[in-house]
Amino acid sequence: MVTDKRRIVVTSTAAGPAFEGVNISCGSRAVEGAIVSAGVGDDGTIEVSTIDEKPAVGITGSGLLNLVNGLHRVAL
Repeated sequence: MVTDKRRIVVTSTAAGPAFEGVNISCGSRAVEGAIVSAGVGDDGTIEVSTIDEKPAVGITGSGLLNLVNGLHRVAL
């Protein structure tokens, strides 16, 4: 999604393999322990949520995008 505060433009594509394990050293499919949400807390710590609240085994595409968004917000 891109917006200029007047218009919103959205698109989508099948991108699962591009994020979930392909050329990402810790990429993962949506399995137990996969990070599905990640961000940066108010105190600067990385906060993650995993499938079934298991110990982290890798990061899914959505988790990766959440993390990039959180890091971008902190950098601004």
